Amino acid sequence: MTATAHAGDPSAPCCTHVHHANLWPVPRAVAGELDARTVFMARLAHVYQRVIAARAAVENVPAETVPGLASMSVESAQLIDDAMHAELPMARLAAKLALTPAQIDLVWTVAASSVDARLVPHLEALGGAHARRGLSLALHALLAGVDGDSVAELAHWLASANPLVETGLIDAAEQMSPAARAYVASPRLVSFLSGDDELVAPLRRVREPAMVLHDADQTASIDDREGESYV
Repeated sequence: MTATAHAGDPSAPCCTHVHHANLWPVPRAVAGELDARTVFMARLAHVYQRVIAARAAVENVPAETVPGLASMSVESAQLIDDAMHAELPMARLAAKLALTPAQIDLVWTVAASSVDARLVPHLEALGGAHARRGLSLALHALLAGVDGDSVAELAHWLASANPLVETGLIDAAEQMSPAARAYVASPRLVSFLSGDDELVAPLRRVREPAMVLHDADQTASIDDREGESYV
């Protein structure tokens, strides 16, 4: 693409055409060969399609004139449907953290924008230089077609007690208001989602045992306290 117009800037010049080359095709899975890497690359391709579609829309370029911008096939939709691949990394992570579809979609978009260098000039055209620091929720809303209430819920989710943020798997690039923050995915999270076997799962939830075991001194101390009277 050759446009430099920014979303929300009516004074910025609009492009009369969009040019794009070297699109990555959505990978085609062969029966029995579906793996984390295949789904990861399909997700990158899906996010990229969203980005160039959003830029075409902002610049008033008809989608049918954009090379490589096509409707999602049934096969591609199946590849990015994490619910169909319960044994793969994202589905396992989502199950541990009870992630909603909207949250899963956001995590994938953050991951893609953190590693896919093709997105950088287009994200800057849509969101300005701020997009270099990470993916903002406003930009994600533009790409995913998320409404205002849903964006507010995602901002609250990221700003609340959130294992992905607390462990650094997703990092806020700047300490701004929750609605204005830009987020990036850590290399550890990206490697996990892409099926890097050299890394352990990025997040393990630790639960206390149903019955706590005490040593002899602790047991004696507890017994003493239980026998005390506070009347």
